[in-house]
Amino acid sequence: LVKRAIVGNDILQVIRIRPFLLMMISQFFSNLAFNMQHFVLMFIVFGLTRSNAAVSGLILSFTIPAVLFSVVTGVHVDRWDKRKILFFTNLIRGLIVLLFLFQGTHVGFIYILTFLIALATQFFLPASSAITPLLIPRNLIMSANSILYLGVYGTIFMGYILAGPVLILLGKTYTILLIASLFLISTFFILFIKPKNYSDSK
Repeated sequence: LVKRAIVGNDILQVIRIRPFLLMMISQFFSNLAFNMQHFVLMFIVFGLTRSNAAVSGLILSFTIPAVLFSVVTGVHVDRWDKRKILFFTNLIRGLIVLLFLFQGTHVGFIYILTFLIALATQFFLPASSAITPLLIPRNLIMSANSILYLGVYGTIFMGYILAGPVLILLGKTYTILLIASLFLISTFFILFIKPKNYSDSK
């Protein structure tokens, strides 16, 4: 009971830290958008081609950047301003998503756009992890990471659950606009994050 009370108190303390709360909200929107986009594009590609192989090609365009660039991007992210990386990667992903609105989009073009979104995500992911120690005192980092991981897995579940019904209810155009809007809302919240460099404190 004592351990539960301590953990619960730590989580409340973490949520009360404004920069972390803003980052948590920002990541919720961006992760939800990213995961919805995966499933929506699978529907769209299959609808265009009626081919499982074409859907497999889409999945490859998601995963190849992670295999090829994850180590390189991680090294560069350590040297750059994490807040700016989060801001620009969300902005870039939101703008790229809007390009899916072009009518008669070729599957190859979808692959290219998906590859670029996944590439931007390879910068986003290490930056989103590396910024946490700049927002949270060291004694609360474990609780903060627990909240973030819960959010990540929660948005994976929500994204895949919501993608189909949203696509059916709103149609392709408005679903894409929704996904782009989620990325841009995430970008908006990042503007108000002001790291306090807790990582430098003892």
